[in-house]
Amino acid sequence: MSRKAKLGIVSIFFTWIFVCMVFVGVVEAQAVKERLDVEVASSETEIIESTYTDRYRNRRFRIENGENEIIATVWGSNGDENWEYWTSETIAPEKTDSIVLGVNHFWYVKLTGRTTGLPTETSIVDASLIYHLPD
Repeated sequence: MSRKAKLGIVSIFFTWIFVCMVFVGVVEAQAVKERLDVEVASSETEIIESTYTDRYRNRRFRIENGENEIIATVWGSNGDENWEYWTSETIAPEKTDSIVLGVNHFWYVKLTGRTTGLPTETSIVDASLIYHLPD
């Protein structure tokens, strides 16, 4: 085997190791908070509780709705108090939707929801928050 071929194989091997190390580092920095079978009613119901996140990275809520239409609302805060409205999304029955909370000034985020129909209607919701831990 020629010297060029050996150097090529070695460089491919070290490049592969470097790529794997970068991938593992990126994956480890993420965290996931999940809540299953949350009963959402006509009054505002907390789906994902207050979570301390890295405000310099995207945060992504994934909501799997149950049998009745809901309005999912994302809130932000800097002191886990005084919640400010960020955005909301209407999610049809038996549908899944995502809300991406981009880079902003909020350290804490939470997700609430309420049904849009009759006061007696409820919907069972599964939700998750994918975020990065602050440095």
